[in-house]
Amino acid sequence: MNETEHEGKTYILKSQVEAIIKDRVSKVAARANEAESQLKDATAQIESMQGKQASLDMLTDQIQKLQGELAASENKFNRYQSMSKHGISEPELIEAIEWQYEKSMKGKSKKEVTPLSEWLENHLSNPAEAPIAIRPHLQNLAEAAAPSPAAESVASPELAESLAEVSEPLQQATPQPMYQAPQTNRGAVPAPEGKDILRKAMSDPEFYSANAEAVQKAWMARYSR
Repeated sequence: MNETEHEGKTYILKSQVEAIIKDRVSKVAARANEAESQLKDATAQIESMQGKQASLDMLTDQIQKLQGELAASENKFNRYQSMSKHGISEPELIEAIEWQYEKSMKGKSKKEVTPLSEWLENHLSNPAEAPIAIRPHLQNLAEAAAPSPAAESVASPELAESLAEVSEPLQQATPQPMYQAPQTNRGAVPAPEGKDILRKAMSDPEFYSANAEAVQKAWMARYSR
């Protein structure tokens, strides 16, 4: 037996003490080795996760950077469209307009910021209020874009009086048949001649404006004999 009792107490034989200690030390060492192994595995997993997290953070940064570049490109394209539709294509003028726009929007809240297209439209409609650096350019653009007034049919007093005198007889005259174009020119409309061109000029100011020289020649040929 490894144990003995004396006076109610249990004693271990001295020869067995060393073996018992070794066994316990061995068990503790085994548990320590197992814990160390688990710690190594946990450390490796943490390092792997940290590497994956670093990769994820890097990808997230790249995505955000690309999104920012895309937004900047779209904004630049929209700005170019807003200016090109008004005939603005010179790089220096585009840069000057963008600089003036950014300067005018500086310090404003997001709700107060006006889109470049609207800002430019407002200044083109009233170039006198535009920033002085781009004012002359916008004035030129506004003048070029303004619709030209329709040409007025203004005849000389003598010609107007003469046309007035012959207007009534011409209106009462029997319409002359128009010259029939040859088959090779089917669909073409020949210009009126003689009384027809004078009658057309009296009833159509735009026709007179476009054919003033021909009308005057027809009148001179008819009434200056």
